[in-house]
Formats: sequence, C-alpha cells, structure tokens
Amino acid sequence: MSLQVEYKESGTFVLSPAGLFQGVCCEVVDLGFSNKTYRNQQTGADEARNVHEIQYMFQLNKVDPETGKRYEVRSRPMNLNLSDKATLRDFLRQWRGHDLTDAEKLPPGVDVELVGKNCMINVIHNKVGDKTYANIGSITPLMEGLAPIDPLNYESKQAAIDAKKGNNDASFNYGANAPQGQQQQAQPNQQQNGQSWQNAQPAFGPGSNNG
Repeated sequence: MSLQVEYKESGTFVLSPAGLFQGVCCEVVDLGFSNKTYRNQQTGADEARNVHEIQYMFQLNKVDPETGKRYEVRSRPMNLNLSDKATLRDFLRQWRGHDLTDAEKLPPGVDVELVGKNCMINVIHNKVGDKTYANIGSITPLMEGLAPIDPLNYESKQAAIDAKKGNNDASFNYGANAPQGQQQQAQPNQQQNGQSWQNAQPAFGPGSNNG
C-alpha cells in the first residue's frame, strides 16, 4: 500500500529523494473532524461518516543541500480507527513490526502519539499531471544495528494546517515539544453490521481539548 504525500504545501515541503532512509517521527498532527464517504461492506451502499483524522510527520536521515535541513515526508491522513482493515492499524503494524497486542485491544486502547520513534521509510516518486509526489511506499521498524536519531530543527506543521482548515480552536499540537501526557489513544473496533469504518474513540491526556 502506497501512502501519498504531496511534496509542496505552502512552500514548506520539498521533494524528498527516492530510496530507503532512516526516519524519525517528529509530530502527530491532529486534522480534526471531517466528513468522509465509506462503502458499507454488507450493503454496498456509500455512507457518510464524520471522522477524526491524524497525520504523521517524519524527518529522514538525509539533508537537503539547498536548505541544510533534513528532508521530510508525511503519511496520508488516517482515521482514528483500528478495525481489522483500517489504514491506521495497517500502518502501525508495518511500523512496529507487529499487530495489536492483547493488552492494546482493551481500554484505554493504543497510544498512537509516537513522536521520537524511529523507522525505515522507503520513499518512492510518482507523477500525477504536473505534480510530483514523494510516497511512503513502505514503513518498517528501525534496522538492527542503527542508532536512533532524534528530531532536529523541526518546525511544527499544526498551526499552518489549522489556519488552512480554519480550525485554529479545534486542534491539538502533538509535536516534539508537546506537554507530557498530551497523547492520543485509539481503541480498536471490530467490524460491526458489515461496516468497516467504525470510528475509534480517541482518549486525550490532561490539558487537551477534544471539542
């Protein structure tokens, strides 16, 4: 599964090179709630759902010679949903190298705030019209023997995304400097009534605002 990432947004993203790189999660951006259409697997009908989405931001261990900064890539937006076929669950399975544990299937659920966690990212390029995309072709656990890296001179994307969406009051900053305990957790949901889009119920730590 390829996770598409547009290389330009408000001048903050440049095209990352293709290849296999060590990466580190720098921020979990809260995209808030948005209306999406999902296919009901039992009836085949399209159904509207108001879903809560997040997006992971990564730095690669390769420096852009023009800016002197590490290249960055981002995951696709993902619904806070950990049902069997959920995109977020598959992404975490690849990244962590294992599926949900028995303990994670119980409340309060899975901590998806993974700032500082390392990985290996295979970046691939894709052209669509006149735009070039850097896609996360795959994500896997950090290769054995490699020393973890930390986020370096990372600039949070949360405020810019909030401004673009007009949701300055409705989101949370889960960047590298987020207060301790300000985390997102998702509870796994089993497929019910043929509906694979069942939305996870996120749990937020102290000081957060889930309004």
